[in-house]
Amino acid sequence: MAGNIYMRRVLETYPDFDVDKWLSIVPFKEQWQKEQYREEDSNASARKSDWMSEKV
Repeated sequence: MAGNIYMRRVLETYPDFDVDKWLSIVPFKEQWQKEQYREEDSNASARKSDWMSEKV
């Protein structure tokens, strides 16, 4: 649930935030660490569109 709050804050500040661009510059030691964010991003895409429609 806390992740949703942070996602909303990021989207308010950076509405065009792109996880893949962010992952390309953040240094990770292990591939599984990047995959966590990609999995969460795919789940967040639906929530983002729901949140954006609520905001309008």
